[in-house]
Amino acid sequence: MTSFTRGGYWLSLGIQWIGWTWERSYHPQWRDIDILYWAENINDDNNSMVKTLAGRAKTDVVTEVDFSVAARTIKGKFIVGLMDQMEESVHRFNVFMGIDEAVEINKECMDHFFGHGVKRENANSHPKVEIESPAWQVLARDNALDIRLYESIVEAFDHQREIIEGYARAMAVGND
Repeated sequence: MTSFTRGGYWLSLGIQWIGWTWERSYHPQWRDIDILYWAENINDDNNSMVKTLAGRAKTDVVTEVDFSVAARTIKGKFIVGLMDQMEESVHRFNVFMGIDEAVEINKECMDHFFGHGVKRENANSHPKVEIESPAWQVLARDNALDIRLYESIVEAFDHQREIIEGYARAMAVGND
């Protein structure tokens, strides 16, 4: 699953993939490789979200048309979640799927992952890449359409807030 993050744009999450064993592209031999070296010499998977959403192959070069298809797909087909607003994102998914967060087992699940008063179970720290660093610049250049797509996703997230909350209110009235 590919996700987006707000604080450092999508690229910061892409950089974090190197350390996650469940990621299909994880290679243990990359663990100690400098991120700039990786970006310049190893990484061959750029603008992957635009490629995926536009139906392009990993080796294809994407265009503005592909970006437009990807952005339109996100806005028309997805309930958007953001990593830096994970709790709100999961709440939105729960509302959309009709999961009652007041049910004890669901509350326990949310507490497990969001740590209301306890250590969060679903948290891993990863080194950050500074926005103005050479590695960031290379990754930003090579993933310019994915960065624009991320910005479109943030707009969709903000736009969907009112829609989802309206749906939640309607569901609450229907359950009374």
